[in-house]
Amino acid sequence: MKIAIYARVSTERQEKEETIKSQLEVLRDYAKQNSYSVIDEYIDDGWSGEMMARPELDRLRDDANKGMFEGVLIHSPDRLARNYAYQYLIQEELEKKKIKLLFVNHEISDNPEDQLMLGFQGLIAEYEKAKILERTRRGRLAKARRGQIIGSIPPYGYDYVKKTEKREGYYKVNESEASVVKTIFSMFVKDKKSLRGIVRELTLKGQKPRGGGAKWGRSSVARIISNTSYTGTTYYNKYYSCETENSQQKYRRLKRTGRRLRDKSDWIAISIPRIIEKTLFDQAQNQLVENMRLSPRNVKYQYLLKGMVICGECGLHFYGSPNHGKTYYRCSNRNKRFPFKKDCKASIVKTTTLDLLVWQSIAKAIQKPEIITEQVKRYQERHHTQQQEIQKELERTTSKLSKLDAKESRLLDAYSGKVISLDQLKEKVRVIKVEREALEQQRQKTESEGRSYPHNVVKGVRYYCKAISRRLNTLSFDERQTILRLLLNEVEINDQTVLIKGVIPVNTEHPVKERIAMAHSNTVSTTSCSLDPQVRVRRSLPAHLSQSNPDFPYRSHWK
Repeated sequence: MKIAIYARVSTERQEKEETIKSQLEVLRDYAKQNSYSVIDEYIDDGWSGEMMARPELDRLRDDANKGMFEGVLIHSPDRLARNYAYQYLIQEELEKKKIKLLFVNHEISDNPEDQLMLGFQGLIAEYEKAKILERTRRGRLAKARRGQIIGSIPPYGYDYVKKTEKREGYYKVNESEASVVKTIFSMFVKDKKSLRGIVRELTLKGQKPRGGGAKWGRSSVARIISNTSYTGTTYYNKYYSCETENSQQKYRRLKRTGRRLRDKSDWIAISIPRIIEKTLFDQAQNQLVENMRLSPRNVKYQYLLKGMVICGECGLHFYGSPNHGKTYYRCSNRNKRFPFKKDCKASIVKTTTLDLLVWQSIAKAIQKPEIITEQVKRYQERHHTQQQEIQKELERTTSKLSKLDAKESRLLDAYSGKVISLDQLKEKVRVIKVEREALEQQRQKTESEGRSYPHNVVKGVRYYCKAISRRLNTLSFDERQTILRLLLNEVEINDQTVLIKGVIPVNTEHPVKERIAMAHSNTVSTTSCSLDPQVRVRRSLPAHLSQSNPDFPYRSHWK
């Protein structure tokens, strides 16, 4: 009898363990013992039995239609399919073509008893898979709750140390890769480089990704920047598997190839060594959002204030909208669809009018820097008062921490003197630990609010304005947009008033004059200005910068 051999393993791990090889050896021996003539072998390596669409199974079914063989030899029913419905469907399809199913571990005849047994085997295989999955799921959850690492493939920047009889596996920092991770965050946050720019720099420096590829991909860099693991905490149970919709891929090794984010309350935190400070990571996430908002993409029309205009009535962004050859800014509330209400009545604004108004307002502030410096001086006075309050708060928190240390010391003395039991000591120390952690968090928050204010801000503003004012009348569209994005947080439209909320770009790491020269050379490029967000002064400056325009009813104010 002419037969075909079909073999399947469901995971890459089984592939590596060569279970497919052992399957084939058994099948070939069985065919030889029964004097079967093997026409072809159909092997699905690493394909789930839950999937009906498998490349070699489809080839087998196509060849069955051509009448190439009289029987199909399989190790056991669960190798054909883990789902009983799929198993029955394939069996019926082959039987209609007079092709016999042969199993090494169970001979099947046409009598009702054998067919019933085959059905039971399919159901048991399906039940067994569900049971294995549930047992594995519960075991991994329990392991994660004990703070143990799940999986042996660490994020870039870490190595996985295999478990032994005495301890579980864990992540340790790979110093070489960790250095690259720090470089990526520094370039993204401090140098304001795009993902493409980071990829270019890494390639020029000869830094290769872990897989040894020729160059980095933007998606790989984006995953590193958004991975919370680098702050010292990784999460298990963060996603759940699901079937993807409208997939263009004909064959998928697994049924559920998509991932969806779980509710954050279901995430299980696992502590690992830290590579990036939390503040730097948070700044990177804000920068990702900002980059997405200001991304140029492929646009037909140019909008000088793209991503910067805010509706003062509803708080949503204005977006650029062309209409009969003219362009306008309009509130995105107008795009809402049922059941969301269009409850904003903000008027549309001509881009030429608003762009001109804002640019002239900025130009006036640059040419007359005292408009800004007067408000800087007032802010410095307020900042000094705030710093005094912050210092008092830090002293109070430090005092409370010292009292907790003394209390813990007294408890240890009481336990040594057998005044309290070990259980009582543990409970009281646990309470102290919780209080200490809360106070430490409060102290860190207070310290972050109490960052020192640069002393040379006024001088820096004057140098900055002088450097830009030299070229105000010769700047291109892209150069003007670059300067606006550097100097503005947002432009808020309230009825007949335009409120300009600005940023004072000051950096204390280098001399101000030197930084300005670097930031505004003849090119005024977006990548040449590396002003650190943590030392920028982001304050509203409520000084008037009135700008009248007889053709435009809006008035602009600096804030």
